[in-house]
Amino acid sequence: MKTNFHTHHELCGHAIGTAKDYVEYAIKSGYDRIGLTDHGPIPRDAMSQDDYFGNYLHLQMNESDFETIYLPDCLQAKQKFQHQIDVLIGLEIEYIPTHKSYLQSLADRLDYLILGVHYFPFQGHMHNVYEWMNSESVQTYGDHVQEALDSGLYRILAHPDIFLMKYHHDLEAIFDTAAIETTHKIIQAAIKNNVYLEINCGGAKREGLHYQNQTRYVYPREEFWRIVATYPDAKVLIGVDAHAPAHLGNPVIEEMKHFASLCGVTWVDNPMIQGRIRFQGNEI
Repeated sequence: MKTNFHTHHELCGHAIGTAKDYVEYAIKSGYDRIGLTDHGPIPRDAMSQDDYFGNYLHLQMNESDFETIYLPDCLQAKQKFQHQIDVLIGLEIEYIPTHKSYLQSLADRLDYLILGVHYFPFQGHMHNVYEWMNSESVQTYGDHVQEALDSGLYRILAHPDIFLMKYHHDLEAIFDTAAIETTHKIIQAAIKNNVYLEINCGGAKREGLHYQNQTRYVYPREEFWRIVATYPDAKVLIGVDAHAPAHLGNPVIEEMKHFASLCGVTWVDNPMIQGRIRFQGNEI
């Protein structure tokens, strides 16, 4: 079975294509299921103005866009192609501890949510994982992910090892006690809450890091996933993280399957994510 549950939309500000474009490409490429999951809207009052703009949230969909553009677009694509492919509708969205009821309201209306932690509360502001990481922020990231998964809101954890991307010294990757402890914490939280860990195809296209005289992906990181392989109850999937329809046919997908095998990880090609959204007749 051919599936992908991590697919973006032009509303995110750094992707191209509508829901229809992605679904049509998926059908052409022989997919059986696809999940539409653009970056979800974060309420303006969730953080300071500096953090809101510093994390580029003004460039992605807002709550009005979600209601008037994204959701109708996804629903129309789902209905139009419902006899050719199973289309699920969701969001990739941050965990905002102060706005759990808001996140729950989204989860209740959609098929599923992906947790994508790109920033998290640290030292009085929202720290972005693309900036820098040290041992303290790595541990805080792990605590944040654990709390998010314990909320029960999410079915997939996108790029769980993204915290390692900027954890390096002069491009020499660090995988120390803090990284190891955080890795175990994330895996255990995912197992506890029946959440899939995602081997993310997006990181393979970024400039690599050096580790033990080898060049490694910034993510997925072999050190992280070899630990995942020691947990037989861990659930793993491969996510394209498509930001253009053509990404659904990128050879990097096969590369990530090989990566999983190299790490000793068994991945699920059709995760048990059941959609809630159903059509009665032709109401759209």
